[in-house]
Amino acid sequence: MTEDHRTHRQRRCRCLALLAFLLVSLWATREAGARAGGGGDFSGGGGGGGGGGGGGGGGGGGFSSGGGGSYGSGNYGSGSHGSDNYDSRSYRNPSYSSGPDGERRKDGLTLPILFTLFAAVAVVIAEVTKPKIEERSIRRSKQKADQLALDGMLQGIRDADPAFGSYAFLRRASRAFRVLQSAWSKQDLTPIHRFVSDAVYERFSLQIAEMKERGTRNVMKGVKVREATVATGGVDSNFQAITVRFQASAIDYEVNASGRVTSGDKSRQGFVEYWSFVRRPGAKTRNADGLFEGHCPNCGSPLRLNQTESCESCNAKVRSGRYDWILTEITQESEWKPRAPNEIRGVSAMAANDPGFCLQHLEDRASVVFWRRIAAWQSGKVLPLRKMSTPAYCEAMARDLRPDPDGTRPIPSGAAVGSVETEGILCESPLDQALVRIHWSSGTELQQPNGTRQRTIGVRFHVSFFLLTRKHGVKGDMDDALSSAHCPGCGAPVTNTVADACEYCGDAMANGEQDWLLANVCVADEQPVREFLSRLQEAKPRRKSRARSREAVSLPPVSGRELVAWALRVMLADNVIDEEEMKLLEALATKHGIRKAELKRLVLAAQAGELELGMPEEENTTCACLEAMAEMALVDGAVTAAERETMHTLGKRLGLGKRKIAKTITEARKRLARQGRQRLKALRRKH
Repeated sequence: MTEDHRTHRQRRCRCLALLAFLLVSLWATREAGARAGGGGDFSGGGGGGGGGGGGGGGGGGGFSSGGGGSYGSGNYGSGSHGSDNYDSRSYRNPSYSSGPDGERRKDGLTLPILFTLFAAVAVVIAEVTKPKIEERSIRRSKQKADQLALDGMLQGIRDADPAFGSYAFLRRASRAFRVLQSAWSKQDLTPIHRFVSDAVYERFSLQIAEMKERGTRNVMKGVKVREATVATGGVDSNFQAITVRFQASAIDYEVNASGRVTSGDKSRQGFVEYWSFVRRPGAKTRNADGLFEGHCPNCGSPLRLNQTESCESCNAKVRSGRYDWILTEITQESEWKPRAPNEIRGVSAMAANDPGFCLQHLEDRASVVFWRRIAAWQSGKVLPLRKMSTPAYCEAMARDLRPDPDGTRPIPSGAAVGSVETEGILCESPLDQALVRIHWSSGTELQQPNGTRQRTIGVRFHVSFFLLTRKHGVKGDMDDALSSAHCPGCGAPVTNTVADACEYCGDAMANGEQDWLLANVCVADEQPVREFLSRLQEAKPRRKSRARSREAVSLPPVSGRELVAWALRVMLADNVIDEEEMKLLEALATKHGIRKAELKRLVLAAQAGELELGMPEEENTTCACLEAMAEMALVDGAVTAAERETMHTLGKRLGLGKRKIAKTITEARKRLARQGRQRLKALRRKH
């Protein structure tokens, strides 16, 4: 019997015990009323006894007339207990007799007893069914709210562009999906450059360069899109956004220069990815090929880009989102976390000061800077960052890149970004500042003095805060929002040269007068982060209903991959994991879209003591992770037996009892049910 079944059985037993207690109590009350009347319900027997033997009849009347006869004059003769003292008439008070008045008294008691009984049954039923009702409420509220939000978002796009259709868009997006997978496998990004943002292009460029450095190539064969659906989206004054959930399959493996398979295998595997597309509100759907198909969405000619990323035929800035959809982010299912519609402090003040400000550009710029920073670690040179960072940060980075005394240097490898989210913005003189939180993970390679690299099996999860600055009063250009790795002056790409100015137009790029520059990279508890958040709070406190607590900054929401890594660390605290625990981990990994090869990598890293979570080893971390696990399970409407068993196993390892786990699940269920109702109500008012 599973723990889930045992829990439900225990709840039913408690409720039935409560019901039995109530029934016994009611029966006892009823019996007491009957005895107080001298035999209202049993007086027939008593009467017989009274006739046979006087006093003995009083005693026997409580049982039967036969009893009255046996205790008659033969034992207790009328001489000693005559009828003059114990005449049966002395107990025939009209108030307690079995006559008509007594029957009315009994009928008067029946209704309250039945009412109490029905109320008790209702309480028991409510106790048993309440969790199921809440889970059904969570599931239905989410389904209705998600559908309302999607319908509202798609209708907003159709209002601005009547020719837009979700089916046609998904068909085009699926084509882009296949084009990108082919380009990735061939290590040639030319076919995708036209429809991806700079952040996506920088990411793939760096990852391909890293594979080439190792002499490997990731092969994706037989890519099939099994299903493409709209997952989420949004419409604002700057951009329309749609995130597509692709459920696909492919033969995925890695080969070296000689063609030998170094990882993976040639069996078909399924995977899920979330792709985010954006375009400007003025863009219109055309009944012709566009960026995904290799044509200019403005003039229709086969697309060739010049050095400023514009169409050679019509000079349109086709990668601006003004004419067609642009791919801005790709997220694996294990890293996917739908972004809550929170108000970000400082955005309204920045938009008032700079009408061309765009949050999409800020986060795209932060992503480009992130990948350039990884490139600096890979190359050991600060050149990739020189035009995108302050001179002070470049100097600090150069010091960090110096080899250790033994000549070795650690290098992050296989970096992957989970999310990029803005914490807040300070719009003030002399410098505007923005704090962007980036969830990412990587392995580590140790570069030897001779340049060779020694791979490790370590996996580390990071939460880094990127502080970006620019001079107060700088104005943004919406057409350049997705071209974060290009010169704002002429549109030419930013190159990795020693010069701090654009090679094409000569504009200075590292003085903060053109765009956001990286000024610092910190972790949550470092002084610059605390000071920024304190100043942000003083500048404009956020409304309580939308506020994220201070703990949310030090311990931000976790992804499915981070959650599996945390569970693995807990289970391997004594470096031993049994077969049943491994099955639970595999089920948890499957739920969150983690393939067996990736889970094996995490297990090996944990066993070697090289799995770092990037979160504090504190009690609130444990509680937050357990709550996250419960909420992720309840998103589907119910905690399965396997999920409950996993939580109990983790709780046992952490010294937490089953009551604590049950309380965590109950609180998460109530919280999600309440939030679901509130979200649904808000959406209904809006639409």
